[in-house]
Amino acid sequence: MGYTTNWQVLNAKDFGVPQNRERTIIIGALNGVKFDFSKLEKQNVIPIKDILEEENDSFEYLEESDYTLIENPKRQPSGLIFIGYRNKNIRIKGTRSDTLHLSRVHKHPNRIYSSEGTRNLVLFISLLKG
Repeated sequence: MGYTTNWQVLNAKDFGVPQNRERTIIIGALNGVKFDFSKLEKQNVIPIKDILEEENDSFEYLEESDYTLIENPKRQPSGLIFIGYRNKNIRIKGTRSDTLHLSRVHKHPNRIYSSEGTRNLVLFISLLKG
C-alpha cells in the first residue's frame, strides 16, 4: 500500500492537559515519509484549578446533610485533594439513572475532590447559609 507507519506512547500531561493519560499514537504516511515524534514540543501542565469555573448556572449546591467530609484529606497524584463523599448517588439532570458506563468502571462515583482542601468548602457552605 506504500504507507510508512511509526508509533510512540505519548502522555497527555506532556502537552498541557491536566491528566496523566498515556496513549499509543500511530502515524502513517505515503512514500516513506516518517513522522518525527522528537519534534513535538512539550508543554507545562495547566493546574486543574486554573481551568475550573468558579461559578456556573448549572452548579449544584450541596446541603450539609448531602455529604460527609473525611478527617484526613488525601492529596491525589493529580493534585486534587480527596475531601469526602456524597451521601447519595450522583444523578445528572437529563440522563437515565440506569445508564451503564461500559468504557470504564467508576469505582468511587460519590467522592468529592477539591483543589484547595476542605477549608474553602466549609467556608463556601457557611457563606451560602448566610
